[in-house]
Amino acid sequence: MERIRFQGRTTTTLLMLSSFVLLAISGAILFFAPRGQLANASGWQASGLTRWQWEDLHVCFALLMLAAAVPHVWMNRRALVNHIKLRTSALAPRLLPVRFEALVAVALCLMVLIGSICRAPPFNLIADLRAEMRGAPSPTAPPFAGARQGWRSSD
Repeated sequence: MERIRFQGRTTTTLLMLSSFVLLAISGAILFFAPRGQLANASGWQASGLTRWQWEDLHVCFALLMLAAAVPHVWMNRRALVNHIKLRTSALAPRLLPVRFEALVAVALCLMVLIGSICRAPPFNLIADLRAEMRGAPSPTAPPFAGARQGWRSSD
């Protein structure tokens, strides 16, 4: 029986592609989401997630994409250099078949998705660090009487 090798290059490419798609979706939703107190007071949600959950997802997927970009560029450095030198599209890759690497990329994206929504470690640390750097108050204290719990200041 032939043993199938894990393809790191394929995994990083698919991981970058899937995280980019999720970044585009979350970015589009955040573009149209109300800001600050309006989102807090109105209880605004999209697909069952608050503005703050969408922001957390957006940041986590951005970090995932950046983390995948480093090995992706390293593993493809020769092709990138040749492409730049030759300025041609002759190096365009074939369509990737669905393989084990695609499942790994999907599984990692699902892990980030669920971890970000549930604020599970280490995803909660990313959101908490971001809030601390922005000087935001605790995400559990409402900004004024009658406001919903789970708010965070926007800017």
